[in-house]
Amino acid sequence: MNKKVITALAVICIINAHHTIHSDNDQQEEIFLTSSALRYVDGVKNLLDGAALGLILQIRREVRKIHLGAPGKKNSLIGCYQFEGKPYSIRTLTILEQQNNAYKEKLITLFDKIKKDFEAIVDPFLESARGAKEYMIQLIEEFCKKRNRTDSFILEWAETDDGDESEIFNARITSFKDLDIFCTDLADFLAVLARSCQKAKAQLMGKYAHIRK
Repeated sequence: MNKKVITALAVICIINAHHTIHSDNDQQEEIFLTSSALRYVDGVKNLLDGAALGLILQIRREVRKIHLGAPGKKNSLIGCYQFEGKPYSIRTLTILEQQNNAYKEKLITLFDKIKKDFEAIVDPFLESARGAKEYMIQLIEEFCKKRNRTDSFILEWAETDDGDESEIFNARITSFKDLDIFCTDLADFLAVLARSCQKAKAQLMGKYAHIRK
């Protein structure tokens, strides 16, 4: 099975799961974006069409992988990073960082690597969103209000001038706790965005309909 088919199946599995796209925290209310900005981007070619939605879902999957871990046996999650011979995710490194100050110095090199990995993962999303940046900011604002996360860094990050995202990211994200919160908000936003884009979802499902048969 080639890489394109594997990617297609992964996207379909994500979309079909419980017939919707869930946020990481099952206790959170399932929200939808209803801003007028949505009708200017949902399903529109080169803005937020089926191909862009597929990219968003893949990026969210990769963010969650480094954030929470890769799927293991019996619904377990296995960290993608090694520290002192043990696997860790951003979430478990956050706990480690908070439990023992002695680890902070030792974790600096790993922290810098993980931030670079994160930037490499989300860079395609930033590039694809540039054409719809005005609308994307409105959608993030709506998301932050509905989640009561008006102080979330994702809004400031989105409002940053094109090309300056890395600079502000590295200036503001200075601990694993910061990165943990940012990953949580970003993955949640991408889930809510994908769930709200019904036209793009239909386009994406149509593209891979032959594989589902």
